[in-house]
Amino acid sequence: MDKKIFELAQEALEDFTEAITLNPNNVENYYLRGNINYDLGHYQAAFQDFTKAININPDLSIADYYRDLALDELKRSR
Repeated sequence: MDKKIFELAQEALEDFTEAITLNPNNVENYYLRGNINYDLGHYQAAFQDFTKAININPDLSIADYYRDLALDELKRSR
């Protein structure tokens, strides 16, 4: 991953974390932070974010899909 892209992703993680602190029931913030965590290879954090998004909105099937992908990556890394 390009250094600039990595830095922007890290900044986005910080922004989404702050947004979650301000509004902990916003499903989009968890989902989007989960995507960034997944792309960075932070599969445990991604799994947790997608799980939180699903807990807030059980109908968000895309979060369920990505949570399964994160779980698969976690299983591979063992």
